[in-house]
Amino acid sequence: MPGGPAFATNAAIFDDDAAGSGQVNNATLISPVYDISGADSASLSFDYSLQEFAGDGTLTVEVYDGAAWQQILFVDVDTPPTNSGNLDMLAYLNADFQVRFTYDDEGGWAWGAGVDNFTLSYETIPTGNVVEIELGPDGTTAVDPYSLLSNIDEACGISTIAVDVPTVSCADIGATIMITVFVSDTSGNIASCVAEVSVVDRLAPELTCPADQTVDPGAGNLFYILPDYFATGEATADDNCTDPVTILSQDPAPGTPLPDGTYTITMGATDEYGNTSTCTFELTVLTTIGVAENSLDKGLALYPNPADNVVNLMNKTDISLEKMMIYDINGKLVSQTDLRAMQGVKTVDVSSLASGVYMVQIIGDSASTVKRLIKE
Repeated sequence: MPGGPAFATNAAIFDDDAAGSGQVNNATLISPVYDISGADSASLSFDYSLQEFAGDGTLTVEVYDGAAWQQILFVDVDTPPTNSGNLDMLAYLNADFQVRFTYDDEGGWAWGAGVDNFTLSYETIPTGNVVEIELGPDGTTAVDPYSLLSNIDEACGISTIAVDVPTVSCADIGATIMITVFVSDTSGNIASCVAEVSVVDRLAPELTCPADQTVDPGAGNLFYILPDYFATGEATADDNCTDPVTILSQDPAPGTPLPDGTYTITMGATDEYGNTSTCTFELTVLTTIGVAENSLDKGLALYPNPADNVVNLMNKTDISLEKMMIYDINGKLVSQTDLRAMQGVKTVDVSSLASGVYMVQIIGDSASTVKRLIKE
């Protein structure tokens, strides 16, 4: 809401005395009371002139802040006519705002002393009309003046349009900022308005996944332990405003044991403003069986299978065995048996295992293999 003084401007408030001698002595003028407690900004300006002849004189300008008078300007002796400029009143906004001017000629002569063109301007920025500006990939955006205007009318044509904040950045996120738009026509006439702007980041992190790949579980040939691809640097996340990106995800989670098969691995990243991106890649786990592994696989037998309380392991090869390890379907080790003293057949107690499907890894001196066991 634009506002101004309630009494006439363009008239001196300190005139010569009634006798026409030009002696002002001491005079004070207090403005009406303004309720501008709801304003977002306010400024005060006026013209003033003091002594035109030798002698002392002072002009004091004060504003009432709702509790006491606060001095904002003091001008002493023989100051030539000038303008106060725009004095910021933001600190004094209240429901009982007043201004008072006091001139004291201190016994001298004060021809033409006065205060003219008193203007109090205040404004409340409309709510609900906040303009959003989205940041770009580099964390900045050049402000387009036209995007801040609802309309602009000028019969003679626009010469220049500009803003006092040409660029916004990540540092502007979190609080609305006021941007002034200035427009001039071809005749040099200038108009301006203030837009309330909210700077937002709507860009999700740039996420890079590893390429599709095939891996061998390696020693033991049972499970491939899924690595943390962000930790290894194979997956990366970069963001325009959040550096570094710390909210990261991986599914299945790092450390998950994976048997042979093809899996879709999903990587995710979220910046501090809630923008999320994901990417996926295919991981194939494929055990490579050598000659020794193939021989061991064919020469070992688990029976009975399905098993109830015990299962027998028979070794028909000349490969010395070291141990038998039983894993559940989640890759958890649930049983381990030493086979180093085994002679042909080893009976293993499985009565404590729950009914279900298990993977049995048998490890020998130079090879290993995996068998499937069903527990009833």
